[in-house]
Amino acid sequence: MATMCFERAGDSYWGKKSKAASLRATAIRLHDLNLEDANAILREAAEIFEGLGMVDSAAQCFTDLGDYERAGKIYLEKCEEPDLKRAGDCFFLARCYHMAAQVYARGSFFSDCLNVCAKGGLLDTGSHYIQCWKQNERADPGWANSHDLYAIEQKFMENCALNYFDKNDYRSMMKFVRAFHSIDLKRGFLQSLNLPDELLELEEESGNFMEAAVNIAKTMGDILREADLLGKAGEFLDAYELVFFYVFAKSLWSGGSKAWPLKQFTQKAGLLGKALTFAKEVSSSFYELASTKVELSNKHDNIFEIVNQLKSSRIHSSIRGEILCLWELLDSHFRLNSSKYVWQDSMFDVSVEGMIMKNQLSVETLFCCWC
Repeated sequence: MATMCFERAGDSYWGKKSKAASLRATAIRLHDLNLEDANAILREAAEIFEGLGMVDSAAQCFTDLGDYERAGKIYLEKCEEPDLKRAGDCFFLARCYHMAAQVYARGSFFSDCLNVCAKGGLLDTGSHYIQCWKQNERADPGWANSHDLYAIEQKFMENCALNYFDKNDYRSMMKFVRAFHSIDLKRGFLQSLNLPDELLELEEESGNFMEAAVNIAKTMGDILREADLLGKAGEFLDAYELVFFYVFAKSLWSGGSKAWPLKQFTQKAGLLGKALTFAKEVSSSFYELASTKVELSNKHDNIFEIVNQLKSSRIHSSIRGEILCLWELLDSHFRLNSSKYVWQDSMFDVSVEGMIMKNQLSVETLFCCWC
């Protein structure tokens, strides 16, 4: 009725205005019944509003239609004072990320600008804006007081890192993580995403070897990595023990093994060499003891060598070494047929050690090793 009255009165402006309002109301009523017709009617209303210079109403209509780019251009180009915030929001919704970033930056909406850059993959653009803002900060200290640039920059780097994380591009993600403002922020971010390998790498790069060894590698169950980190932290004794125990356990319980005798495996020689490297850093006397243990962990068929190692183990009070030597001596007895034993008239008139050194095994030498 308002449209008809204005048209009869010859007032084209109010006639078009009331017609556009009527069309918009009609579109709203039809929206759930016939979306296609409703959108066509709403577009007609939007174009009328735009022609009348009613930019807010026109932009709202285009927004309701999902034509965010056109709505953004209206806010940017046809308002007396460009509404940069709403224009940027519309370009963002339209996925015109570069345009949205420009508009937000122009309006000093720093968080919104960097959020768009992160979402749109405009990482170089975001970094460029940050550098520009830092220059403004240095030029005008008062400007810095009104903008928490530190927090804004950190949030941008986190968003960029998350963007690469979602793409499973961990190498690119870590470039941004390394640029975080503190080690605590880096740790918290990687822990929140459950990325222990990347966290371990970061701690090692930062020289936090004990942190990496105790809190990460140990939790992961990576014994050899933990030993390497302990060595870098100067904890050579602990590093040696870890490597040696790893080799010892793997020798006992390798695939198909019945736990004895000690088995060989591909990395054994290299790992034992690494263990001795750590032992050498502890002390010369400890290195001598470690060398004896390393020799014992390898397979020996020479009884003369076994006896010498038994003596060395007793000198250094190495219970583990003594047990291993006696175990090998017992094995030597059990592998030999008893008919080949040397039989003595009296077990008290014989030098047991001398007999073993001569590879003369008997009931007496077996009894000595057993007891």
